[in-house]
Amino acid sequence: MVAYDYSSEIDNPWDAATWSPRAQIDFMRRMRYKFGGTTGHAEARITQRIAQSDTKGMPPRKVAVVNKIFLIQGKPGRPGAPGAPGQDVHTSAEIMSCPASAIVAAFRVVAQDADGRVRHADPTDSADAYRIIGVSLNAAVVDAQVQIQQLGLISYAGWAFISGNPVFVDLDGVLTQLPTEAPMYAFALQIGGATGTNRMFINMGPPIFLTA
Repeated sequence: MVAYDYSSEIDNPWDAATWSPRAQIDFMRRMRYKFGGTTGHAEARITQRIAQSDTKGMPPRKVAVVNKIFLIQGKPGRPGAPGAPGQDVHTSAEIMSCPASAIVAAFRVVAQDADGRVRHADPTDSADAYRIIGVSLNAAVVDAQVQIQQLGLISYAGWAFISGNPVFVDLDGVLTQLPTEAPMYAFALQIGGATGTNRMFINMGPPIFLTA
């Protein structure tokens, strides 16, 4: 972990009192520019600053109080008939191959255009909300094939996730644990959840369109 102690800074943009998506994005960009993209060193600094905040990266929200409903369990019913045999969730449909329309890096979220080719997803473009199809498993040049994982466990040594937190798509298809917010982003899309520092389970949810 990076030796610098970010908890000594009074303007940590991930603290509840100074929460600032613009400052968060600026810090991430500065780290990735300084250390050469989404390297482990850059992501470790981002993760450390989040971990040393009082919110641990979760946006401060007002909690609504709802009425409690108490359920009383009745008598157990009769056993049902045996179900049909289950299927392995890791099927061949989880990994697909598509040609690239631009240079694609490995372990990026990709979107598919009308011609069937893929590129890095762009969460600032609302049209990409329903074009995202998964995470690239290899780098590719234009017209080369990209292997894309759509569901299941995936690992990459360059990630520095906080286990148990959701993972979203960020600019240029980068995977991040910071929620995307308006006005910079057109939509937010959870790609899955982190099951370890460099491991996540892909299980994409529906896009949430953002308004300023």
